Amino acid sequence: MKRLIPFAAALAISPVLYAENNTATIEQDGNNNSATLIQSGATAALPSSILQNGSGNSGSIDQDVSAGGINPTLATISQLDTTDSTADITQVGTDLLATVTQDGSITSSATVNQIGNDISSTISQNAEGESLGAVGSSATVIQGGSSLSGDIFQRASSGSSASITQTNSGGPVPPTQIFSSISAIVDQVDSAESTAVVTQSGESDSIYLDQTDSSSNQAEINQAGAFVDVELYQDSSSFNSATINVDAIGSSIDLDQAQGGDNNMATIDQIGSDNYIDLEQDSASLSTATVDQSGTNNETVLDQQSGVSNAATINQSGDEGVIDVQQNSATDSSVVLTQSGDDMNSYIYQLGASTVSGTINQSGTASMAEVLQTGADSSSATIDQSGNTNKASIYQVLFDDVDNDTGSAANSTATITQAGDMLNAEIAQTLADGSTATLDQSGFSSAAVVDQSQSISSMASVTQAGSETGLGLIAGINQVGADGSTATVNQNGADLEATVNQNMTTNTDATINQSGNALDAELAMSGGENNTATISQQGMDHMALITQGGTYNEASILQNSSSNNATIIQSGFGLVTDPNQASIEQYASNDTASITQISGYGNSATIVQGQLPF
Repeated sequence: MKRLIPFAAALAISPVLYAENNTATIEQDGNNNSATLIQSGATAALPSSILQNGSGNSGSIDQDVSAGGINPTLATISQLDTTDSTADITQVGTDLLATVTQDGSITSSATVNQIGNDISSTISQNAEGESLGAVGSSATVIQGGSSLSGDIFQRASSGSSASITQTNSGGPVPPTQIFSSISAIVDQVDSAESTAVVTQSGESDSIYLDQTDSSSNQAEINQAGAFVDVELYQDSSSFNSATINVDAIGSSIDLDQAQGGDNNMATIDQIGSDNYIDLEQDSASLSTATVDQSGTNNETVLDQQSGVSNAATINQSGDEGVIDVQQNSATDSSVVLTQSGDDMNSYIYQLGASTVSGTINQSGTASMAEVLQTGADSSSATIDQSGNTNKASIYQVLFDDVDNDTGSAANSTATITQAGDMLNAEIAQTLADGSTATLDQSGFSSAAVVDQSQSISSMASVTQAGSETGLGLIAGINQVGADGSTATVNQNGADLEATVNQNMTTNTDATINQSGNALDAELAMSGGENNTATISQQGMDHMALITQGGTYNEASILQNSSSNNATIIQSGFGLVTDPNQASIEQYASNDTASITQISGYGNSATIVQGQLPF
């Protein structure tokens, strides 16, 4: 609100009122101009100047050096070549400085309201070069308590409006009182229909907002706290909107929607301490990023480079969580990251990929999740972790090295779900056409590995369960060079371990089902063709081994109860119109069975021990 100085009361007490070294200048040339200049001070130099050249202009300067400041208080209003312009400056306090210039502006209005110690403000709504300037522009700066500074430039803008509000004290500030240093600069360079709102409260805050070479931009920044620093650019882009809300100590946010992207939108909310966000959506069109951070020492880095239709949603709550997302050269990409707890880490890289999606959800402590989909067509990866010391990794990659992408891991899907303690899971699908890997762990001290390298139409599923019964579960599936392969491991119990390896195989199938206590199962079908192996174990101290190293082989082991041990080894090829076959079934206790078939013709072996199941 414009502050008017009561002159009649000032003249009544003129013996104790000092008004020294005052200077005032008003020049008017044009139409409908009105200028008002009021100065009051004590032992202060108060030069003021109003210069108006144009039509419909009005200028007002009101200066009051409260409590007898001795430093210069300056105010300048210049309205040249403007239409329907209004400028208003009100200053109270020590060593204030305000300048308003509205060159080349149409229907422009500028308001500066300043209160307390070393405050400086500049509003310029002018053209650069021969361009028209800010048409229909309005700039407002309101400042409160000490060493504040605000700058607004609206160069070559149309329909622009900028507002800066910086507050640390609510009234006239004595020169001896110390408040925070706050600075804000808004520059809407070459912008059309741009709007910028900056609000600051708290100590060494600094905001630099630049909407460069762009149109239809909106930016709003709100800060509260101390030591915060925000820089916002929306370079060379259109239809951008950025909203940043910070309530933090020591936070820094750098948002850049730069270099030729369209329809970008970013929303950031930060609450806590020592938080850091760096968001870039370079060369990306139709990109959207939403970041929500709460806690201490959180960090978010998002980079959506060279992509089309990218979207990212990041939520962090807790302590010391880190999120790093890159969607370089990614089309139709989407990332969802949610972290809650302590010491969380999550990384998603989708380099050189198209139609990819990554999702990480973490809740608990000391968890880490990583998704890397490089050169992957139509890939999707999902990690869900809840519990303690968890770690999960998904790679669906096809490259020579990390920096040399060579092609595509097509139609791949990987899903990891973990709940419990001490869990570890990893899925890698390299050169995987149409591969699907699903890993589900519940319990503690578990580990699961799926590797489907050089695999075509492969599918692998690992399920491990049991918090009461499942202790030292380990499961691994490796299908190297496996065409049309399927491997399934289901484990429930304690100290279970299962391994499936199908090397250089075609049309192979492997299944391990284990339920019980100290069970162990192993399948290896190397160098074979049309191989099928099945192990099912229930009960106590079982162990089963199947090794098939030939062609046309088939093997099956079923063990139920007690201390059974079964071994099948088939090597060579089977003929006489088809394959070698081996089957072991053990139903009772303390049984041991072994079948070995090496190179024969049309061999078949069957071992059944114990009673038939009811």
